[in-house]
Amino acid sequence: MPEFVPADERTRRVVEAVSGGKLPSVARVSEVTLWGVRVVLVYRLDEAEHARRDALNAEPLNDLWLLETLLKLPVGRPVPLANLEGRDRRRLSKGWPAGTAEQRGDMVERVATLPLWVDLAVVCSETASLEALHVMPFGAYAPQAIWLDCLSAGSEQLLEEAARFSTGVVHWQNAGEPKVLVPVQPLADVTITAAGWRFTEHAYEQVSGRVGGPGEVSPLRSPTA
Repeated sequence: MPEFVPADERTRRVVEAVSGGKLPSVARVSEVTLWGVRVVLVYRLDEAEHARRDALNAEPLNDLWLLETLLKLPVGRPVPLANLEGRDRRRLSKGWPAGTAEQRGDMVERVATLPLWVDLAVVCSETASLEALHVMPFGAYAPQAIWLDCLSAGSEQLLEEAARFSTGVVHWQNAGEPKVLVPVQPLADVTITAAGWRFTEHAYEQVSGRVGGPGEVSPLRSPTA
């Protein structure tokens, strides 16, 4: 079974400050490279889905077209293929990774669900300038925050822009307690999309330590292109 490597105590203190208190027992914290950015993820693993995928050695779901089609199917309930739009039937005709869905005759049933939910993404920045916002690609999929080791000239502008873009900011240099300068804002819309599902797949590949995960895949380019 893949190893989930937890973050160190220093990192956990920072994310707890950003989150506003002690993390729930089901929350996990891991530091990984996702989309070319070193990031600390706070997430909840779907234990049943993880165990199911691990038993099958299931491949990740990276195809946006497939994910869009799967989202139209209920989990665990067969649906007549004839009820699907032509575009979705064409995608399913191309097949899918093992363990994603099951087809019996003219009925198809979705099996796969999201492997985890990301509750927070924290990126440690070496700069307190506006450049810190340029490496924050996760805001469309999870609440995000910048971790500053130091404050400098231009920090005020960063704090203003971070608040404008709903990005939290926390400052800590190991002395005292982490100080939240800009609170993290929750996502306005939690409806899962194909892009959001693919983000969780990418995060799952990294936190579970699976080889070949999209640690360097650009979020602006489809990994299946």
